[in-house]
This record gives sequence, structure tokens and C-alpha cells, in this order.
Amino acid sequence: MNNQDWEILDQLSRHLNITKAAENMQLSQSTITKRLKQMEAGFDVRIVFRGKKGIHFTPEGEYLADSARSILKEYEVMKDTLWNMEEEVKGTIKIAVSNFLTSFLLFNVIRAFKEKYPEVDFQITTGWSRDMYDQVRNDDVHVSFIRGDYQWQGRKHLLFEETLCIASKQPIPLAELPASPRIDYKKDIKLDTMISSWWDVNFREVPRISMVMDKAESCREMIRNGLGYSIVTSLVVRNMEDIHKTELKDREGQLIRRGSWMFYHEKSLKLKAVRKFVEFIESYDPSRG
Repeated sequence: MNNQDWEILDQLSRHLNITKAAENMQLSQSTITKRLKQMEAGFDVRIVFRGKKGIHFTPEGEYLADSARSILKEYEVMKDTLWNMEEEVKGTIKIAVSNFLTSFLLFNVIRAFKEKYPEVDFQITTGWSRDMYDQVRNDDVHVSFIRGDYQWQGRKHLLFEETLCIASKQPIPLAELPASPRIDYKKDIKLDTMISSWWDVNFREVPRISMVMDKAESCREMIRNGLGYSIVTSLVVRNMEDIHKTELKDREGQLIRRGSWMFYHEKSLKLKAVRKFVEFIESYDPSRG
């Protein structure tokens, strides 16, 4: 057994799919299948069997997969500890980033940080903020970048705040919103709840949803072409002079704001590369992105 074998078992247990595991590891499916057969021969046990919707682990296979996770984690700790002893800042930082922040913030941050610390590598997971929150809560990553307010007992840093606004090609009187075509897009549940709560306070009618897009960027282009209005965060329509924005206010007349955060564990700062990255983010100005 080598490190790649443990990684194969870990990936298979996470996805229960040889194709997905092969894609994540940049290996061929035949390579993974061959290694599985060699592991089974070496241990003289059946590790997996195929079902209608992928693969399933035998009890022996589940034990090996659990062992794989422990061994890989211990290996990462050992590697990080060794690199931490060196004067040079190096190592691999595991981060989780919400989908929208990936395009708005991540690329510029990584590029700027790598210019300063070229020996540092990144292992990046992207997805919905809720899932990225679970990643740091479960200690699967060193740092998470999340949009929205989540209960967090560890260390955190407010990256920036944005407001919620009605975005349209032309100004729309508030009273006319229920009868106007609204363009929606897939968003995380916390943002959806914020928008729904504001709507319920101001209107009895349900919104007239004319179309639902898969991404905020697609929604923005529909707005730009005059096909309807949408309720979005200010970042979605930043620097777009051809789109009219009306900021939402709560019952007390205060702007409705949404924060974006960096979450991390105190213990992660023991790793030099992570500590330097956190310090870099805390002094980083997102407006230059």
C-alpha cells in the first residue's frame, strides 16, 4: 500500500463512483480498478462491489476506507509539521470558498499571495456557503470563505459587507414589483430567506417569476437586456452603470446588509503557511479585486 492507494480508497468512499474518483485524482478508471484488484489480492478480502448506482463497500472495505482517512490526515500533519520547521514559508493550505466568492475574490487573492510566497500550494473546494461552512466546522479545511451569517465559535474575519438591492434596466416603483416580471437565480438558502422575508413584509402577492437562471451572472445579463428585474446583492451588479439599483430597507428603514467572512480554527495558525495566509487576508482590500 502506498499513499495513492489510500487516496483511492478515500475518494471512492466519498463519491462511491469510480469515474468521479478518477477525475478528482486525474487518473484513468482502469488504473483505479487495477489498484483496487491489487489491494484486494494483497489483503485477501473483497473491498467493493458494483451496484446499479455505483459501487458499495464491503464491511472490510469500509474499515480500510476509515483507515485511509486517518492515515492521510496523519500524513498531512506530519508533512505540515516538517515544513513548519523550515524558515521558508511553504506547504499546502486547504481552503473552501463559496461559489460567488470564487470568481469575485479567490483568483486575485491567490495570485497576490503566491507572488509573495511562491512555495505555498492550495487545495481548494468550492460550493454553496452552507457546504463550505460544514467543511471548516468538520475540520476538513484550514480556512473557509463564506457569504452570510453563520454561528461560529472559532476565529473569524469580516471580509466586507454588501447590500441587497432591486436591479432593473429602468427604475420600477415599489408598488409595481408584484406585477413586474422577476428574474430569479439559484442561490443559497440564507440569501433566499432574506429576500423572501423582505418580500413578505412588503407585499401580500407572490412575485411574478418569469424565469430562473442557474447563476447570478446569467441573471445579471437578463436584467441588462431589459427582460425583468431581480433582487440581488450589490456585488452582482457592481460597476454596472447601465443597471438601476434600489437598495432594500428593513422595517426600521435600515439597509439590509449581508456579510462575507473568513472562518478558521485557532489551531490552524500553528502552521506557518496558514498563519501567513490569514494575516494576508486580514490586510487585503477586496475593492482592488
